Amino acid sequence: MTSTRKKLGIGLIGVGRLGRVYARDLATRIPETRLVAAADPDPAARAWVAAEHEEAAGFAETDELLRGLMAIPANYKILYVHGGASLQFSALPLNLMGRVKKPRAHYFETGNFAARAIEEALATAHSH
Repeated sequence: MTSTRKKLGIGLIGVGRLGRVYARDLATRIPETRLVAAADPDPAARAWVAAEHEEAAGFAETDELLRGLMAIPANYKILYVHGGASLQFSALPLNLMGRVKKPRAHYFETGNFAARAIEEALATAHSH
């Protein structure tokens, strides 16, 4: 019996030694997934992606990958924050949303840490 479920598309950031292992695992070991995009500043790494994973798009910049996969408009800024410091849960809303008249932020609840970040943001300003 074959599954009619759509495979989960994955985008990798960095396809160096370990990134290539992940890419191969996505292609051969995890049948529910497929590699759809990869970002790496190294042209040789992008060439490897093109040769090994025909359907995967290669990007030089992580911003390009995210904008392409998530349809993030060009007038939106992408902020990269280290995920290991809970201090950032309150520092980001205090520093960034405190600078505008009608502060708003959009969060994706993906797990425990995301829920904690949302809780801190709600204490500071209006968020979604």
